[in-house]
Amino acid sequence: GQHLSISDIYALLNRVNGVSDVVSVDLILKTGNGYSGTYLNFNKQTSPDGRFIRCPKNVIFEIKFLVINWM
Repeated sequence: GQHLSISDIYALLNRVNGVSDVVSVDLILKTGNGYSGTYLNFNKQTSPDGRFIRCPKNVIFEIKFLVINWM
């Protein structure tokens, strides 16, 4: 039931050696084989300032298979 802080994700990525600045973070909900079958509307759960995603009761967020796109 803990909210997912998008600000913390930016801060964590900016601390990675060799990273000068993170300009965009995209969170993608995956469902189906190997993932939960539960759907969550990220847009509806995102705070007005865009800093965190509210976690509904009895839900756990898990970040799997992080993909980093370098420009």
